[in-house]
Amino acid sequence: MAQANGYGDSINHALELVEALVPEVQDRLDTMRNAAIQNGTTWNIELFGSGKEWVRGASFDDPGLPAEDRTARSRRAFANEAKAALLGLTYRDFEFACATVLRLLGCQDPRTTRQSNDGGIDFHGRLELRGRLDSPFPYGGLDDRAKVWLIGQAKHYPTSNLAPAVVREMVGTAELARTGGALQEWPGLRLRPFDASLILIFTTGGFSVGAKALLERSGMLSMDGDQLTTFLCDAGIGIQNEDSVFDASLFREQLVDTAKLHA
Repeated sequence: MAQANGYGDSINHALELVEALVPEVQDRLDTMRNAAIQNGTTWNIELFGSGKEWVRGASFDDPGLPAEDRTARSRRAFANEAKAALLGLTYRDFEFACATVLRLLGCQDPRTTRQSNDGGIDFHGRLELRGRLDSPFPYGGLDDRAKVWLIGQAKHYPTSNLAPAVVREMVGTAELARTGGALQEWPGLRLRPFDASLILIFTTGGFSVGAKALLERSGMLSMDGDQLTTFLCDAGIGIQNEDSVFDASLFREQLVDTAKLHA
């Protein structure tokens, strides 16, 4: 291929040129894969072999990997189908989907807020810490009383990047909810001034450079459309394991309809 594209006057010359580029290509592919792992997204290809001399698809079923790794890889093969199903939701259904994400994270009683005049909070849930802290005492203590609130905003903008203004708005909303200065009330949310909380912004689209910088400085957590898709694939939402197929109807049932039943 290198010779055919004019990068060598002979096959041997072309091979020499390609061989010199191999370390750079390997480093770039490793960097892309590591960045995807860090960001919680799916990568497409990876290197393998004792000298990382081979390339394979990220969903390749490697018998040498632990069972949980093989399961995760097989589920991530449906990322494109899951992303399409996620983008096909309505604005309101996406809010219910976000409540399901909280449930998958282990929250108790995750809820969506009312559709209109929600005061900037679209979903919330409570994470109990009993059994999650490394406490040696069998009957509980501080961990039995500790709770973390997860409070979030859902933005269903499949083709848009969220601007910094959205992040600033959520900062103000969270502060008002914490200090009791909000005009709205959110059933089930009882956030006291010193309660631990995580503030979230989920979107089916992406975040602008400015929004990402503000998210980092504020300490808020976020997931864009690709990160949400990967998370849902890892959780097996919409995937029929026995048949190894993706079912869009099952995806909606598990992600949206179940949350509506508990609304």
